[in-house]
Amino acid sequence: MDAALADIDARFRSLTEEDDAGLLALAEPEAEVRTDEQWWWRRIPLSGPARRELDRAAAREQDGRGQDGRERAERG
Repeated sequence: MDAALADIDARFRSLTEEDDAGLLALAEPEAEVRTDEQWWWRRIPLSGPARRELDRAAAREQDGRGQDGRERAERG
């Protein structure tokens, strides 16, 4: 069983990368709690629709807009 899990873990790692930039927490603030639990919660897809959404959330944050797309009050 350990060998089978190791193969699955290796496959998952090959399709994802460490979320060093905290993209998941930007898109889903509740996810921050999970990242302390297990290593796989700290990984994000390399490509695909989920990654595109994470990248959009990061771009909105950089532009000073929150998750709902509204301007932040600080930018006035």
